Amino acid sequence: MALALAACGGGGGSEQDVSFDNWVEAEVFYTYPYEGQLDVAPRAPVIVRFSEPVEVDAGNFTLEGPDGPVTFTVEQVDGGLSAVLSPDDALAVKSDYTLTLNDIRTENGEPSLPGDALHFTTRPALKGPLELRESTEDFQVLRVTPGDDVPFLDFSSVNLLMSQPMDADSLVYGQSISLTQNGELVPATLLVEGRHITLDPRDGVDGQGEPVDAVKAGATLTLTINNTVRNLRGDTLPAFTREFMPRDTTPRSTLVQEAAPADTQLGCLDDGISRTSPITGDGINCVPLIARLLGDSTASKQQGNVFAELAFAPNFPDKTPLRIPRGSLLKGDPLEVNIGGAVPAGFDSGEVTVTFLSDANGYLLPNPYSDDPGAPKQLRVTMDVAFDTKTQKANGAFNQNLLQVELVGYAITNLETDRLVADAVGVVEPGVLGVENAYGVLSFHMESYTDQTSAPERPVDMSGPTLATSMPGDEVDKQRPGDPIILTFDEPLDPNSIEPGTSLTLTAGGVAEPFDYYLDGVNIVIQPEQPLRYGTEYVAGFTNGVTDVAGNPASPNDVSFALPKYLGAGHPAIATTTYPGFPCAADKTTWDIAAGDHGQCRGGEGDDDHMPVMPMPGQRPIVVQFSQTMLEDSIQVGETCDTGSFRVEKIAEPGQAPQGTVDGNSRTQYACLDTVPGELEYAGRKITFTPDQPWEDGATYRYVLMSENQDFSVDDCTSGEAICTEDNGPLQTAVLEAPDDDMGGPNLELYFTGAPADDNVFQELRNLPVNDTNHDFVHQDSEPQAQESPAGSGEFPPPANSTELFVKDTGGLLLQARVGCDYSDDDCPADKFIHVTADLDVQVLGYDADEDAVKVNIYPTLLKTSTVDVYAQILLAIVPIKETIATGPQIMRIRYEDDGNGNRTQPVTGWIRETPDGPIFETNLDIYLSAPYLQPTAAGLPLSHDLYSYPLSLHLVGDVTFLEDGRLQIEQRNQVEQDVEVGISLDDDGVLRAASMTLGIPEGGVFLNYVSAPIKN
Repeated sequence: MALALAACGGGGGSEQDVSFDNWVEAEVFYTYPYEGQLDVAPRAPVIVRFSEPVEVDAGNFTLEGPDGPVTFTVEQVDGGLSAVLSPDDALAVKSDYTLTLNDIRTENGEPSLPGDALHFTTRPALKGPLELRESTEDFQVLRVTPGDDVPFLDFSSVNLLMSQPMDADSLVYGQSISLTQNGELVPATLLVEGRHITLDPRDGVDGQGEPVDAVKAGATLTLTINNTVRNLRGDTLPAFTREFMPRDTTPRSTLVQEAAPADTQLGCLDDGISRTSPITGDGINCVPLIARLLGDSTASKQQGNVFAELAFAPNFPDKTPLRIPRGSLLKGDPLEVNIGGAVPAGFDSGEVTVTFLSDANGYLLPNPYSDDPGAPKQLRVTMDVAFDTKTQKANGAFNQNLLQVELVGYAITNLETDRLVADAVGVVEPGVLGVENAYGVLSFHMESYTDQTSAPERPVDMSGPTLATSMPGDEVDKQRPGDPIILTFDEPLDPNSIEPGTSLTLTAGGVAEPFDYYLDGVNIVIQPEQPLRYGTEYVAGFTNGVTDVAGNPASPNDVSFALPKYLGAGHPAIATTTYPGFPCAADKTTWDIAAGDHGQCRGGEGDDDHMPVMPMPGQRPIVVQFSQTMLEDSIQVGETCDTGSFRVEKIAEPGQAPQGTVDGNSRTQYACLDTVPGELEYAGRKITFTPDQPWEDGATYRYVLMSENQDFSVDDCTSGEAICTEDNGPLQTAVLEAPDDDMGGPNLELYFTGAPADDNVFQELRNLPVNDTNHDFVHQDSEPQAQESPAGSGEFPPPANSTELFVKDTGGLLLQARVGCDYSDDDCPADKFIHVTADLDVQVLGYDADEDAVKVNIYPTLLKTSTVDVYAQILLAIVPIKETIATGPQIMRIRYEDDGNGNRTQPVTGWIRETPDGPIFETNLDIYLSAPYLQPTAAGLPLSHDLYSYPLSLHLVGDVTFLEDGRLQIEQRNQVEQDVEVGISLDDDGVLRAASMTLGIPEGGVFLNYVSAPIKN
């Protein structure tokens, strides 16, 4: 206990016991953030703690930012000792803020801040345009800790904060970055995430099994970073060197501290919690997660013992160092997984584990706000942790590494219990489902055991990691080219143990396959250099050379899988989603971009809906998904106006530059002012373009996917003239015009306007699995087929992403007909399906109290189906003629919703609802159905038909589930039988109907299955 007291200020004894009664003057003795703190989370509270209770409200504080005063609410906690300021909106990223106190009076004077103000700086954005993710224009080292304000120690880790996100592949320990001492490389673990780098020296053992420090006291330690380290733009870092003189911390001792739960009976968010933080008023040792996808009711109650190794206190009377060893664990209660915070997902996370990936370094520092000898020491701890859960479907959503989490608090001695008590605050911002960053204020609380001699001993980890699940695993039919392979373990791994080609391998068809990888949480994410290929057997394996953080070897294992066979080559591609915009080439004579009218799809009908020019939130990237794997070399970003096969351009407003004229219509072409610089990411069947700067509010932009219409040539595929598939097939952009397979189309030119950033969640969904595996819109016999269920029943339920058709009625000269097989033979229930090629983009808006459901926006797009044969008997010249009519690929276009003024300009609304059987997704889709390839004949005589822009309304409902790898899955089935009336004519004007047919879609006959993108990219 004397050591604990020394850690709080030096010599031990009662003069170090904190008693606010002895303070003569009212003071501020703690703030969060601390003075000058960098990288503060925009959702962090601002906290001021006083030496005595005060009565305050919002008028007693002024918080100034780049846009002037910030509005906030104030909550007083711990009897008025703490004031917690919660800004009404998130603070601006990478901005300076100043807090001042106004007229706070007590009987013991007016408490104040040093220099009369508190200054701190928020972090840059975690996602979005690079400009928002960079704190300075120059790529540089912003901070190295330990710095000059605290001693460097023989057990210190080195933490670096960079000004810009880094290319993690450019950081290789011992090559581009190193720690050396006495001319030798110091063994260390390198951790990299975003703008953060941690170098954690790895202590060893001597011949007698005694621990040996990797860093020696009294000899210069040199940090070297050479100029091969790159940022995400490809810029290199100027060579950087820093020298440290490690101080001797021996003899050390261990202080065992208990991180107790907020309440043994209640959850973190329940009323009546018995133990709350004196700083925040929230439950102690809770990890809350607030996000659009989770709502504000998700939290895990953590507990465990913290074994803090203390430097020899007499040698550090003012700034006492400590470390928490790598491998330390905190464990917590399960997280309740609620979609939007309101709809139970049907499972919880299982036990939540926080593992220290490196030695966490901390210091007990003199109080920077008070000279009073009784003022508590300031506590600062920086830690790198892995967050994971026991339930794998939740692990996929939550597990990850969180680097350089900074806890800021204070330590005192509790006179009643004779325990050293530490309270601290930090903010964690984990990703959720790979698409959103949650945030949570951690109110950390520890108390030392009074009798350290009988305190719990640090547990020894003796079990090695095992493979818990993998992607694709059993879901190989939900994997597509460009997706990664993900190996998920039951505990975090040691990054030093993973050696590509040795302890971690990948083969394709029995041959070693080049790959990149990264480690995040309990995941190894493997990205083959070449997108996954169809019909190829892949094996991803690891040996017992892979270890956990404690050095225990893994149980070797291999996972093998093969995507389905791909038939043929050179199939054309379509864009299945284009965000923002609708994936069809527009009839330019029908648009008026300046008026927000994007016109009609080429090949549609004259009374079709006009599409809107969509608003684009400032932080969002352009995302395009394709039906085929695209040739990466064909996607060339234009650097000047009207160049490149993929062009992103800012468009002139009226009066800025002359508009061109096409076909006498001045509205059909708009002038390019300049190209938009940004980063293009290729992922096989998806491209993502993130601009360097946010989209300007109110400005008009366009992006163009280049194609070739009549004169397509494979030479165009690498010239920057056209985007092509991997096997040199064309990109088709006007499918309503029924192009042949060897034709491309007009350029796909999509306009949008910049809009303010928002915090809604954008989610890409894929229609998987599919039976038309090569997406040539013909279902071959060798491709997956509908299956009888139950066996022997004669029933064939619709496979995922298919629609069942049957002939409900015939009329006129059409005597009889049947889908899939001749009406004169036995029925063929397995052959009545058309198979869908599609994807979908949605936006999660959050919980809607009126609907008691989570609201989702669906961005309209088109679906293209495979052909199916209709066997018909047509009466022609009094003679019944048998005909087999191929419907050809059909096009379904989702229509925008009405804006209330008769204009279809709004995304479609969907709802995630709670039911006794689990969550469901419900929506109503209005659709245009067209069959541009349908060419009926009778005795060789061509007939015409009227199946163009046929309106359908589908009420779709289906289950919402999660796959074992964490991906979200949504089923959708139609709830009402649908009729499609088809008129067949002998003439060209469609007036005289010689024959008619009613196609039926039974209830449940439409089965769409959507799967979210992989959690790890």
